[in-house]
Amino acid sequence: MLHSPKEVKNISHPMVEKAYIKREVMPNGQEGDDNVLVLKLRDFNTYASRTSRRDAYIDFLISLSEIKKEVQKKAGSFTRIDIQSHH
Repeated sequence: MLHSPKEVKNISHPMVEKAYIKREVMPNGQEGDDNVLVLKLRDFNTYASRTSRRDAYIDFLISLSEIKKEVQKKAGSFTRIDIQSHH
């Protein structure tokens, strides 16, 4: 039985649109043992200039360790982070 993703609300970083923890799914479709934090980012193209978009992404990467701590306090441990962004 696959577990439903657990949404993590109120992440403090402005680039994080949505966050949730899900169970890893193996290539055979079975649920794995690892919890995965999924961070869905806001659309960087909404920023005015290319420089602003680049700076926002760099700021996000620098803040990743703090985001990780914040989520662990709210939702528990996880093994890895998957980042989803708009292209």
